[in-house]
Amino acid sequence: MDELIEDFLVETSEGLEELDNDLVVLEQNPTDKEIIAKIFRVMHTIKGTCGFLGLARLEKIAHAGEDVFDRIRGGDFNVTPEIISLVFESLDKIKEIMSHIERHEVEPEGDDSDLTARLRACAESGGIAAATLPIEPPTVQESIPTEFDGIPQDSDELQRIFDETQPLVDMGNNKAVEVESGKSDAIPQDSDELQRIFDETQPLVDMGTKEPVEKQKVEAVKSESKDKNDDKVKKTVHQSIRVNLDILENLMQKAGELVLTRNQLMQIMRQQQDSAFNLALQRLNGITTELQESVMKTRMQPVGNAWTKLPRIIRDLSVELGKKIELKMTGEDTELDRHLLEAITDPLTHMISNSADHGIERPETRVAAGKAEYGTIELKAYQGGGYIIMEISDDGKGIDPEVIKNKAIEKGLISEDDAKNMSDSQILQFIFAAGFSTAEKVTSVSGRGVGMDVVKNNIENISGAVSLESIKGKGSTFTIKIPLTLAIMPILQVAVKKQKFAIPQINVIEIVKVNGKSSARIENINNKPILRLRGKLLPLVSLSEVLGYEEYQADDETQNNTVSEFVTVCEIGKYNFGIIVEEVFETEEIVVKPVSPILKHIEVYSGCTILGDGSVIMILDPGGLAKSIGEVPQGNEGGAEDDSADKTAGEESSFIVFRVGDNTPKVIPLELISRLEEIDVKKIEYSRGMPIIQYRGDLMRIVKIDKNYNIPEDGMQEMLVLSDYEKVMGLVVEEIIDIAKCRISSRMSGGKDGYMGSVVINDRTCDVIDVSYFFKEAFSDIDESRKSRIAATNHSKILFVDDSPFFRKFVPPELNAAGFDVTVCANAKEAYAILEANPAFDAVVTDINMPGMKGDELTMLCKEDERFKSLPFIAMSSQIEDGSDNSKFAYAGFDACVPKTNHKAIIDVLGSILKKEAA
Repeated sequence: MDELIEDFLVETSEGLEELDNDLVVLEQNPTDKEIIAKIFRVMHTIKGTCGFLGLARLEKIAHAGEDVFDRIRGGDFNVTPEIISLVFESLDKIKEIMSHIERHEVEPEGDDSDLTARLRACAESGGIAAATLPIEPPTVQESIPTEFDGIPQDSDELQRIFDETQPLVDMGNNKAVEVESGKSDAIPQDSDELQRIFDETQPLVDMGTKEPVEKQKVEAVKSESKDKNDDKVKKTVHQSIRVNLDILENLMQKAGELVLTRNQLMQIMRQQQDSAFNLALQRLNGITTELQESVMKTRMQPVGNAWTKLPRIIRDLSVELGKKIELKMTGEDTELDRHLLEAITDPLTHMISNSADHGIERPETRVAAGKAEYGTIELKAYQGGGYIIMEISDDGKGIDPEVIKNKAIEKGLISEDDAKNMSDSQILQFIFAAGFSTAEKVTSVSGRGVGMDVVKNNIENISGAVSLESIKGKGSTFTIKIPLTLAIMPILQVAVKKQKFAIPQINVIEIVKVNGKSSARIENINNKPILRLRGKLLPLVSLSEVLGYEEYQADDETQNNTVSEFVTVCEIGKYNFGIIVEEVFETEEIVVKPVSPILKHIEVYSGCTILGDGSVIMILDPGGLAKSIGEVPQGNEGGAEDDSADKTAGEESSFIVFRVGDNTPKVIPLELISRLEEIDVKKIEYSRGMPIIQYRGDLMRIVKIDKNYNIPEDGMQEMLVLSDYEKVMGLVVEEIIDIAKCRISSRMSGGKDGYMGSVVINDRTCDVIDVSYFFKEAFSDIDESRKSRIAATNHSKILFVDDSPFFRKFVPPELNAAGFDVTVCANAKEAYAILEANPAFDAVVTDINMPGMKGDELTMLCKEDERFKSLPFIAMSSQIEDGSDNSKFAYAGFDACVPKTNHKAIIDVLGSILKKEAA
């Protein structure tokens, strides 16, 4: 393809993408002069370039569109939806012709006279009479420009004014023409007098430079500063260049090969501990990692690039469906791998269209239901771990599980008896079934049952997952979870029958060792292996059986501890399952290579790679392995758990169970634990009788829960690491038993110093440790010097928000005892509803990380509301390790931030803030 044509196609495509969005914005703000001028400039550029390249059809359409916006720019008529629709039609025709040029390098044959005629008619009449503005005939004074900016720059406009302006002198008889009755005497008749006036009059334009005189003066004033900034301007202009994608892909492949070579060298280094090359290899390792990260950035693009067409789509659907829809987009700058971005564009478009068609109601229906006339579709993107998460939510009618269930029974997807035992969340997943549709009639948008199953498959093909939540009458939310990149990723090496395989580490939650000693046991239910893990049933797939080695049987040797197996617990969206393997090795960062075409039909493989030792292994696709179990119930987070267990999950808290000293198990809420560590006891030192150890560049104080327990003189010691602002504490434990969930209402009672009570886990009574007590003990030298603030005792009203049942049970009583009147709620949405119903709270204490709306989102939402702008918000987080962490929550508008490990600090901060408010 000719280089000029190629550049034209690239630049024009970018311009047309901007025009789509600009026209949607202009329709909502029809008097925005900046957007009108911008659209005119783009159309003018397209017209000029097409004329230069000899693309006659494109030039005619662009010229006709330019004429329309030239008249709009001149204020001859207003922008109307009809005009916008006509311009959109012309843009679609331009795109169609450009698509043909891209494939064949020439314009297609065709006749656009009808379209150009309608555009010209629109330019002449303004589309419809109702949109035309009355144009007052200009007076002589108005027709004489007082400033240079008032002189039209367009040659056609200048010609029109010249033709319509009455001449001062009749060139036929050289006599002056009367400008106004009785004023002809004001025009000098003597040629000398005319020459004098001409010589004394400052010209508007310097004929030597063709530049406006006033403009020259301004430029002269600015020239000095301009010269100083020349270098800066030049640098700005050359900040970006166009690079062919093939070059970037080749660079990416070379970087991948370098990573593989690095891995091989690091493998050699590990085998030769005292090699003279160790230092150089470590340096090479660091440089390779930096290079890999830099090259990866060239593949990353803002997700907003995939959203550019969506405002136009929503606008067209609003017109077609007779609905009023507003599209809100946040997180457009979140970056994603270019290949994944291309793969996600079509699924996103389909889901947005579905929300507009199925979700948002017609205006009269919304008003009757007490909603705003305009429906809202919100598209949000953010990064969570190694994933990009996109949420498509609407405030429409939601999805009725009964309608879905009846349709599923009608189509034979499920029996009536099975449907009775399914939760609403499980029933909603049928919308992802092939051929499933609840539309009453087939339209251009929906009704054929081809869509959501394709969306699901496309997302799963890039190792992503999609889930759905919906409330009847309130709206629906689709959540898409996709990895940041598939080019280079960390993997976990596992093996069956001495053959190694790789599992993407991003999907791995935990690894469970199964033998006679462990509490986790593999059982057979309906001839299917199930892992009973912490009171839950987890569906399993045997990797050996799936790959055709042998049929899996849970043998007695495994249960009797003579043989150990490993279960790799994986997560696909909201669905958890386990993969049974025989061996687990180390993790490694690998470069993903595509599978051979002969293996592409095998769903369990997503690619292959070369390890550091030079061996080639296959990368397993957890999604493909999950399908071998059967239909994946995405709405059920617990895998094979029944619905009753799912309903009570919200009343449970996770604890780490351990033993130290006596035989009574002890527990601490899992979210309070920063890390689990094994330390070499020989590195323990003592300061004023307190055991300490150097830990991550700081000193960690070591505390014994049981004073009778003696730390061994040799070997490794297990510890639970906890943080409270700048204080880091290690709790000595003898053995970590398990991680378990329990309902905290079970036998909770007061306890002795250092204990908050007890809970029952797996039929055993466990003591609940009071972490704040041991912090006070470990740092008594600091706490004694810190005067405790007196909390407000005037029954200040506090709203306490936390999704953890444990903290909802134990923190509010402490606040009540300090004199606060506390209202408790389990999530941010409930908190906002409470605040709207009763704004008379004195402060809000909220957790940060909660499902659905997070604590920072609640705070930002409230701070935008005049009623709550001055309401103090205090953040609680188990992630806070030092005082500087407060700054990362400042964007949300928090007044303070306290660690969850120290509920006494909450009282302290509340008292301080409320005293300031009172003062």
